[in-house]
Amino acid sequence: MFKGTRTSGDGKPLHWTSCLKIAEDLATGLLYIHQNPGSTHGNLKSSNVLFGPEFESCLSDYGLTALRNPDSPEEHNATSLFYRAPEIRNEHGPDIPRWVRSVREEETESGDDPASGNETAEEKVQVLVSIAMACVSLAPENRPSMRDVLKMIRDARAEAQVSSNSSHDHSPGRWSDTVQSLPREEHLNI
Repeated sequence: MFKGTRTSGDGKPLHWTSCLKIAEDLATGLLYIHQNPGSTHGNLKSSNVLFGPEFESCLSDYGLTALRNPDSPEEHNATSLFYRAPEIRNEHGPDIPRWVRSVREEETESGDDPASGNETAEEKVQVLVSIAMACVSLAPENRPSMRDVLKMIRDARAEAQVSSNSSHDHSPGRWSDTVQSLPREEHLNI
């Protein structure tokens, strides 16, 4: 959603509710994976997201290593080679602020800026960024569960649908209260 163009097949930009639907589908897939103790996707990236004709999204590249050699314990644990929790990935923690700045710069340079001409578009993007930042909190106890992440995304999507039906209400709505209550890392300045 942040890289390249956010357009449908006919070249029109995706509506914000479509972007939230994609995020909801991905969170649902991750929740399904996380319901198996010790399981992680391990290789979550945009190229591992598949889209159907109505932009329904599915995670791919999960569990395929077990098909290559089902008797190998190394193959079953291959995702652990890719995923490392933020607290062990880098002794100074994840560099989320630099990533967010680079995304904003890319979108501004490409002319695909979600905030251009619409003051609330940046607030909309900030909701997903805030949820993502909570997911990579340095303190594991501050990270929301995938069930909570899915609820926050669903709340944001429901509010966005209400807002898009009412041209008078452009406020971020009640879901921003949930996002604002997420723990914040003081050293992460965006």
